[in-house]
Parts: sequence; structure tokens; C-alpha cells
Amino acid sequence: MDGPLRENPQRRHIPRWIVWCAVILALATAGAGIFIGVISFLKSSEPFRMTMMEIRGSEAIEAMIGSGIEPGFLVTGSVSYLGSGGGEAELRIPVTGSKGEGVAFSQATRNAGTWRLDSLAFKPGVSEPPIMVIDQ
Repeated sequence: MDGPLRENPQRRHIPRWIVWCAVILALATAGAGIFIGVISFLKSSEPFRMTMMEIRGSEAIEAMIGSGIEPGFLVTGSVSYLGSGGGEAELRIPVTGSKGEGVAFSQATRNAGTWRLDSLAFKPGVSEPPIMVIDQ
């Protein structure tokens, strides 16, 4: 008769470090998915599209960084939708042109379901001062 404390000789033991590696890998994968999802959400927002349209249409910005202006990967900020068609957005968008790069900072508000770009500043390079493209 087997006692209650006798181990099953056929049961395999998984080393604790393998379990921890699997947990860390799962958490890192989930974190990366959330990070990429947030960036995708920001890039698909109406305030992002409006900001990029203004940047690409600005002769002053094109003179600084050249043509073919494209957004960088690491867009940061926030877009919030409030009840009854309201909302706010603040974005930081790195952009690159044929002659250089810079960072756009925009603020937008949403009223009755319609977004309006309230301010857009562009900072070319590290040491140069920002220029205001839109200031309402």
C-alpha cells in the first residue's frame, strides 16, 4: 500500500526557472502588444491626420526639413473622447523630411463630434526654437 506522501515516479518536474522564463516572456509579449496597439490608435486618430495634413502643407516646415515629410514610429500623446461629442487630444509626432527631421506638437478639441486643431508647434532639430504653425 502506498502512503499519501509517496511521489509518483512517472511525474516530471519542470524547473522553476523555465516557469519564470515563460511568465516573463508572456508579460513582455503582452506589453509589446499593448504598446503597439496604443501607437496604432494614435496614428489612426483624426487629430493625427489633421496634424500631418497641416505639417505637409506648411511651406515653412518644408523649407526646414525638405519634402516627402513622413511621421516617425514613436508617436506619443493622448486622444480622449468625451460624452456628447466632445474630446481632447495632445500629440507629439516625430517627422522626417528629405533634408532633416523635427518634432510636431499639436493640441485639438472635439465639439459636437467635429475635431478642431487648436495649436501646432514644430521644433526642427535640438537647438533650434520651435515655430508656431497654428495658434488659436
